[in-house]
Amino acid sequence: MRFSCLLCQCEYFEEAAPFLCTSCFDRLELARPHSEITSLFRYNEASRKLILLVKIEGNYRALSCLCHLFLNSAQVGELSQRNQVIVPAPSSLWSRMRGRFDLAWLLSAALARQTQCKLQRAPLHLYWQTKKRSKLGEREGVEIPSRCEGKLPDTNTLIVDDVVSSGHTLRRTALALKNTRPNYLTLASALAD
Repeated sequence: MRFSCLLCQCEYFEEAAPFLCTSCFDRLELARPHSEITSLFRYNEASRKLILLVKIEGNYRALSCLCHLFLNSAQVGELSQRNQVIVPAPSSLWSRMRGRFDLAWLLSAALARQTQCKLQRAPLHLYWQTKKRSKLGEREGVEIPSRCEGKLPDTNTLIVDDVVSSGHTLRRTALALKNTRPNYLTLASALAD
């Protein structure tokens, strides 16, 4: 069967998946390990283009590609087994007002269906941030909490985001969740190596 690659638009016969040719698939660089955050890919030209196809253009095939890569990753499978609750990092009001797809929510929902984990929204007040963090120029690393304040954590919670650029959204989400032991998973990482 012939397919058209999402990134370069060339036609190819099905190889690994009906989304990307081998050349474009190889352009998706694996993320370097981070002490607190598990990311699948580096936020480079290839991963950025796929993410924007989903978030800006609403491309269903690109969404299927990212979900396929996300759900079939060994890292995602291993990390999701250690958690009872999945919480998508909240998208900013800035993104929602522009009608963009909430990729973190879509990935979290797909993972919750696959793993039978409980899907839970972040606290409502986190959705009222008016500016997108990456537009504020805050690129320095933010300390990510490994456990939330309060009494002893009784739930392991997986916080999922599409792209981590500073860690601010992950940090705010973790601090707002009570009595949880947070783990962090992102599709792509723009954190400095």
